[in-house]
Amino acid sequence: RIAYSYTTSYLHHSIMLSLRCFLLLSSSYSIGFTSGHGSGVTVIHGSGTTNPSKCYWHIMDSIMDRAKVPTRMTYRAVGSSTGIKEFMGEESDDYAQLNHFSSGDISLDADQYKIISDTEDMLHLPVVLGAISLFHSIPNVPVGSSGLNMTSCLLARIMKRDIKDWLHPDIVTKNPNLEMLIGQDQYPVKVARRVLGSSSTKSVTAYLHASCPEHWGSDMVGKELGDKWPADTMECEGSGGMTDCIRDNPGTIGYIDAGHGHSQNLIEIELQNKNGNYISSLQSDELGGIGYAAEASKGLPSSPMDDFSKVDLLNQEGDDTWPIVAMSYIYVKKDWTTPRKHDMMDHWQQELLFAFLQALYTPSYIDECKELFGFTPAYTNTKLKALADIGLESIIMNANVTKWEFESNTMPYIGGKQNIISVKRRSNAEYERSQLTSQLQNLQNKLTALELSQKAMMASDAKTFTDQNGTELTFSFACSIVSIVLWILFLAKTIFCRTAANNKENSYNGGEVVARNGIATTKAKQSHGAKDEEEVV
Repeated sequence: RIAYSYTTSYLHHSIMLSLRCFLLLSSSYSIGFTSGHGSGVTVIHGSGTTNPSKCYWHIMDSIMDRAKVPTRMTYRAVGSSTGIKEFMGEESDDYAQLNHFSSGDISLDADQYKIISDTEDMLHLPVVLGAISLFHSIPNVPVGSSGLNMTSCLLARIMKRDIKDWLHPDIVTKNPNLEMLIGQDQYPVKVARRVLGSSSTKSVTAYLHASCPEHWGSDMVGKELGDKWPADTMECEGSGGMTDCIRDNPGTIGYIDAGHGHSQNLIEIELQNKNGNYISSLQSDELGGIGYAAEASKGLPSSPMDDFSKVDLLNQEGDDTWPIVAMSYIYVKKDWTTPRKHDMMDHWQQELLFAFLQALYTPSYIDECKELFGFTPAYTNTKLKALADIGLESIIMNANVTKWEFESNTMPYIGGKQNIISVKRRSNAEYERSQLTSQLQNLQNKLTALELSQKAMMASDAKTFTDQNGTELTFSFACSIVSIVLWILFLAKTIFCRTAANNKENSYNGGEVVARNGIATTKAKQSHGAKDEEEVV
């Protein structure tokens, strides 16, 4: 049974790893610079929180695939604190921002806001609401009401290392089946926590102080606690690092944005909310409890140009409310026509950045972030949608800017214009990726059905399930892993070669392309029937 459990888990990870490798290969070689839209590729860059990074990347990819003109959009997932620093810039550089926008799950604090607002207006644009939750890797303890129930005070004592055993009497009181599930008299607790300034750390520590101040003081609230953390806690960088810390160290508990945790098949706790109900973030989301945290909050300003440092979505009342909710913001300057130093954006970049901001409030784009990553779009909340509308309408751009539009249904003539982002326009690589994603989903559904079938067999005929059966089952799953991985690599190689060949052919078509902001310069010349290339990157 142990062999079966670990083999099926490894199969899940192998499928996802192979998919990631395929997407990396296919997308890396599908970018080709073509002439048009001014003198080259329009480039936009952002940085900030890791929590909604997959959402941003997904929308950016969609825009780049569907735009008629060549575009390049990037987002560095480096944490909210770094995003704010790069939005503000350094004092020695006259606070010139390093990217076109930044993002964070926390607002600028009052001092940071004052530094910027003393010279120009900035906008906090609410984008998505997301639950921050705690996940664990205690063997044999399942997800759900029969799993691990936690109160804020138990969590505070665990995170401070006052409680170091999962079978501590105070934990067992809330979880009477825990000893039977673990099957041991003792099982050590390991604690994972983020480093380098994290909005998740800020949210979790602020929640613990608000709901259990007797065990978690105000001195333990912040984005980065450094050496205030007990020395025997595990340092984990980013959401991916936290996932590895929890998964690779049995008995570990750590915090992460809930959508990421669920996508990685981590096991979530059931957390007691302010009304005394034990609930998971998944249950709360299904019942509208994530969005209700914003409705219940009394600290929201009336304008996106105001100070947001008093906004608090933590530990709000409600039977179904999740107690640790973070709001992800986009930070942008209000006036794009009077930049300082290298903040300059030409009108093409202004159009592209504004189109990206519009997509964050367009259901056909942002709703995919709920379906894929578990976020609640801000536009579904009346207060947040009003703030976003005010913010977008207030942005000042160059007089020659033409705002881009989105084509969802065929619009003859209009859909063929340069300023249209159309769902009807696709690249071959994007199409192949979508097909592979669908096929992998079918494989995962079959795997899930197989798991349920095998578990039912083992439960109904446990006495006759021998070590030989386990060996045979392990061998069959190992063969499945090898088969699926080879199949995916074959598809990746095929698309890679096809796309690379197309790009090579396109590079010989003559002409000249220059990418803005120093991304690339490519010249192709043809002399006496022979092709002569010169490329500078």
